[in-house]
Amino acid sequence: MKQITAAEVKSIKRAGLHRAGDTLYLSVKPSGRKSWIQRVMFCGRRVDIGLGAYPVVTLAAAREKAFENRTMIAEGEDPRSNKRRQRIPTFREAARKTHEGLKASWTSEQHEKRWMQALNRHAMPILGDLPVDQITQHDVLKVLTPIWSKVSDTAGRVRQRIRAVLKYCQAHGYVEHNVAGEMIDGALPSLRKKRKNFRSLDFQEMPEAFQTIGSRVASLPSRLCLQFLILTASRSKEARNAKWSELDFNTSTWEIPAHKMKQRKPHRVPLSSTAIKVLEEAMILRDESGLVFPSMAKRGFPMTAEMLLKTVRQVGLGDKTVVHGFRSSFRTWAGECTDFHREVCEHALAHVVGNTVEQSYSRGDQFDKRRRLMQDWADFLVAKENGNGVTQSERSSQ
Repeated sequence: MKQITAAEVKSIKRAGLHRAGDTLYLSVKPSGRKSWIQRVMFCGRRVDIGLGAYPVVTLAAAREKAFENRTMIAEGEDPRSNKRRQRIPTFREAARKTHEGLKASWTSEQHEKRWMQALNRHAMPILGDLPVDQITQHDVLKVLTPIWSKVSDTAGRVRQRIRAVLKYCQAHGYVEHNVAGEMIDGALPSLRKKRKNFRSLDFQEMPEAFQTIGSRVASLPSRLCLQFLILTASRSKEARNAKWSELDFNTSTWEIPAHKMKQRKPHRVPLSSTAIKVLEEAMILRDESGLVFPSMAKRGFPMTAEMLLKTVRQVGLGDKTVVHGFRSSFRTWAGECTDFHREVCEHALAHVVGNTVEQSYSRGDQFDKRRRLMQDWADFLVAKENGNGVTQSERSSQ
C-alpha cells in the first residue's frame, strides 16, 4: 500500500476517515479540524485510540505512536493504560514543545520570540515547574487575574498561549481538560477590545499634505517612500520593503509577493503616472539591497516605520495623522468622490471582500478598474499643484 505523505495530509479537505498506515487514520471533521485515530483489535474487540490533533501531532509522530501501540498489543498490553503511566512533562517543557511545533507556521521572527517571552514573564513563575496534569483552574487564574484588567491585550495573549500549551497536552494524552479554556470564563471579566482608530486627515486636506511632504524638509528616501505609500494606498511595511524586482515599468504594475502581505496572498498594485515619477526619482537611491527605499542609517536594510512617522512630524502633520491614516483618507475620498463600487475600493486596500462564499464566486481583483481609481487618486493629489481641482471620476459624475 502506498504510504501517505506529509504534504498529502496537509492537503486533505474531505470530511471522513482517511487511511494513513496499517492501523492509522486521519479523521477530518466537517469543520476542517484534523486528528489522528488508530484502529486496532484488542482482546477480540475493535478499539479506536486517539493519538492527538494534527498539526500538533505530525504524521511522523503519529506513526511512531501507532507503532508503539501495536508493539504493546502484540505483547498483550493495553496501550490505553500506558498513556496513564507515561511521564508527565512540566508546563515549561510542554510550552517549549508547543512552541517548536507552532513556529514553522509563523512568518515573523519577532512573533516567534514574543510567543515565549509573554509566557516566561507571566506564566512560568507560577506554572513553569508544575506537571501539566496537576495544573488547576486556580493556578491559571493566579497567572491571569493580576494582569487581566491592567494590561488586557497582554493578558488575552498569555491566556491564549497557556490554552495552546494545554491543547498540545490534551492531544498527547497528558491532560483530560483544558483548564485555560471555557471553564474559567466566568471568573474573568469580558475583555472588550476597543477598536483602534488611527488619526487621519480629511481627504480634502490631502492635496496640500501631499505637496507639503514633497517639500525639501524631509530626507529624500523617506519623502519618496511616503509619497509612494500615499499614491498606492499601501501599508507602511509593504512600501518600505518594496523591491525593484517587484516593479514592472512596462505595465506600470507593482507585484507584491504573498509573504509580504497581511493576508498572505499576492497583490497587484496599478501604478499611476505620478507614482512612476516618484519611482524614477528614487532610482538615485539604488544599491545592492534591491530595495526601492533603502535605509540611509543601516545599509542593506529597509527604512524603519519610525522614520516615516518622523517625516510626517517633520512636515508638520504629526498632530493630524499617522502614516496608516493616509489609507483612511484614501478610502473616504474613494467613497465620497468617485463612482467606483465598494469592492473596487476595498481591493485597492488589499482588504478581504465578502464572506467565504462570496469570495469563492468572485475571484477577480478588479485590476483594470483599480488602475483608473489609482490614477484618479493621483490626479486628485496633484490637482492643486496643477491648478485643476477636478479628477476624471468627479467629472464623470457631474
